[in-house]
Amino acid sequence: MNMYDYWFDASGGAHEISKMDTFYIRNCLNQLMKMLDVWSGIIPEQLTKEEMKQKDEVGMKAWFVLHGISYIDAFCQELDRRKDS
Repeated sequence: MNMYDYWFDASGGAHEISKMDTFYIRNCLNQLMKMLDVWSGIIPEQLTKEEMKQKDEVGMKAWFVLHGISYIDAFCQELDRRKDS
């Protein structure tokens, strides 16, 4: 297992993605896609020191730059697994 097998919500609660409700996964994925629209193309080296202080806060710019794409991939893979089942 890796960290992207779990979704950590804004309250810090951990949820195993494979056990999450499909509606919740889609909701999370929709939110991540909105962030992608805003922050796509930004690399970690472009983040300011102030932004990096928020790297562990779900939904913040630094968090998304460091983890967003991996979570998008994890959610899409889980939805694909469910579709194929």
